[in-house]
Amino acid sequence: MIKRVNKQRCCPICGKSDWCGVAEDGSFAICMRVMSDYQTENEGWLHRLGEDQAQRWREFVITPKPKPNINWHWLSLWCIKHCPEEKLQEFADELGVTQTSLRALRVGWHPKKKCWTFPMGKPVSPAGSYELCGMQLRPPNGGRKFMVTHSESALFMAYMEESVEGWLCVTEGPTDTAAIHGLGFSVLGRAGSKSATKHIERYFEMRPCYGREPSKVCIIADADKAGREGADQLYEAIRRKVDRVSVIEPVGAKDAREWVRNGLTTDRLLRAIESRKVAA
Repeated sequence: MIKRVNKQRCCPICGKSDWCGVAEDGSFAICMRVMSDYQTENEGWLHRLGEDQAQRWREFVITPKPKPNINWHWLSLWCIKHCPEEKLQEFADELGVTQTSLRALRVGWHPKKKCWTFPMGKPVSPAGSYELCGMQLRPPNGGRKFMVTHSESALFMAYMEESVEGWLCVTEGPTDTAAIHGLGFSVLGRAGSKSATKHIERYFEMRPCYGREPSKVCIIADADKAGREGADQLYEAIRRKVDRVSVIEPVGAKDAREWVRNGLTTDRLLRAIESRKVAA
């Protein structure tokens, strides 16, 4: 079998990273650039490799480049420092959420990239502490969101000291997280409809270790196919780890933030949750 060369494993004849191939056992190479006495059907040139070359090829292991050690906590604080209260309030008004909820999410402003920053973390304690491991950037005026390089796709977390009726909500996206938090609920937000499931599972797996009973969870799905599929997937992943799970989707809106902007109240959301309550 012939293995194609790549940037980590270049052709032993011409040293290039494309077009050529090497036998899996390292016995010969087919170089598309350097001629030999034997031309192949694909118009390359066959070169027998010496034992040393063959051995190096067989034992070659691609070593991934180590990720840089980014201090996400420091980066988050630096962005918060560059986001005065007046600027954050303008952003809250634009989104239709509370400034308190954006503060709970540790939202800041990246002065170099000219973007709003939403740190992401993974839970290390059911009490609400978490380790930052990435950051999503959101350009002003609704530009396309993107992640800081080397970010881990984790959770946006906004906690209340006492969430309404003990319910913990799970939403999609940081602004949905802020919107539901503003109604008095603790919220875990996923970056995408199917992301960070392992972190949410881990959160509930830790709870008994800290002497706390499993919680009541409401999964608020976006009103589209991807949102519903992601909600169903998460339900299956956590239903045996919690007391109760409720899966709902916005009424007359595409997502949780639009639902809140359309007039959703705490009482109405609680009634929707209770009506769809499922025993775990």
